[in-house]
Amino acid sequence: MNTQQWVSQAEQWITSQFIYSINGGLWIAYWLSDHIFLLTALGCMLVVLLVFDRQLQHAAHGRPLRHDRGTAPVVGWERHLMQLLTLIAGGLWIIAALNYASPVPQIGAGMWSLLVLILILVPAEREATQWRLKTGLILYTLLLLVLRWYLDLMHSVDAREWAAMLGSADEAQRVLAQNRSIVEMLGVFAIWFSGPVGFLAYAAQRLTTMRPSLEAPFQRAEDLVEAIRTRGERR
Repeated sequence: MNTQQWVSQAEQWITSQFIYSINGGLWIAYWLSDHIFLLTALGCMLVVLLVFDRQLQHAAHGRPLRHDRGTAPVVGWERHLMQLLTLIAGGLWIIAALNYASPVPQIGAGMWSLLVLILILVPAEREATQWRLKTGLILYTLLLLVLRWYLDLMHSVDAREWAAMLGSADEAQRVLAQNRSIVEMLGVFAIWFSGPVGFLAYAAQRLTTMRPSLEAPFQRAEDLVEAIRTRGERR
């Protein structure tokens, strides 16, 4: 192989690698664009898991004692409950988001983002707020999964099997289509409107009723309790 052939092959290899890199980059960009709302929800879930859940877990390890004697340990699996709840809510949401088209992924990203925002703005009752908002997310996600399963089940029903009961195959087809239409209408109303609005209403209620302290607006309830229990003591 002479020098000219070697240079030509090297140029072809570099060109092909460049094209592969461009195609791979475009594929990644398109994939990220298609799943941006799912990734947003996952990012919020990681923030809750690694920041707010860790704070609650740290607070659950013990309660402060007077006279700077440390903390009384709290043992048991309960202190990991919030982290487990976050993982359950996140895992269910991944399954639901991958099985639904727009606007469900956008709605989920908004609900997870709202969860993080409320935990930042309303720190006084963070544990209770987390519990209610996470269970709300889990219930909404279960509604999505059950609705998807039920609609798939209804579409798999053979009208001929109901013909003897409903009179004819045409009548059975009409009745089944009508019932599917009713279920689809109610299901879409629930997942597009009722569930998100209920979640938003509770978040707004927590935001408007839990007025933050003017002196320490981001102080948590456990910080206040610890300050009361250790008042007058030098740390």
